[in-house]
Amino acid sequence: MAAAQLAVQQQEDASARAEEMKDHILTPLTPFTDRADEQPVLILGDFSSPSHLDWTSEVSTPPFNWQPATQLLEDAAFTDSYRAVHPVPSANLGLTWSPVTLWRIELQGVEPLDRIDFIFHKGSRLRPLDSHTLTTGNPAPAEEHPAWEDHSRYRYNTWPSDRAALITTYDIQHPSLPSQDISNGGQSD
Repeated sequence: MAAAQLAVQQQEDASARAEEMKDHILTPLTPFTDRADEQPVLILGDFSSPSHLDWTSEVSTPPFNWQPATQLLEDAAFTDSYRAVHPVPSANLGLTWSPVTLWRIELQGVEPLDRIDFIFHKGSRLRPLDSHTLTTGNPAPAEEHPAWEDHSRYRYNTWPSDRAALITTYDIQHPSLPSQDISNGGQSD
């Protein structure tokens, strides 16, 4: 296993993210997730954790043996909206970490880039049509990067976050209407 992969796995194993997902998110949401086909459920945000769907043999060296929060969501029948639209990780990385953190002091090296922000959904009435990351302006390296002093323009960073935004557009089926094929604009033949 590559050193970076081992470091990611060790960090995930040491974190409480899986426990937090089980005990503080999925368990309290059970009354809602049990009826997600009637009223869809979304779980989204900064997980600060990579996805098991991204660390495939196509983009990394197996084995990867941790149970990240994303695996727990998938086990609970949630769908990762980005991977539903972009199922091949090597073709669409969807990196959200980080357009501005390029160097990590503690590693004395380049910050690993990853997809750590997610929109998950559950319910048969939701279908993701598009999902993409977004930054605007010219995201600049954060102050801790050694190059900061050489680039005074970075003091006025035009991107207000340390990660890219994730945007998913959904088709939401009304509960009393039959499903339509929207590929032809919702028109019937």
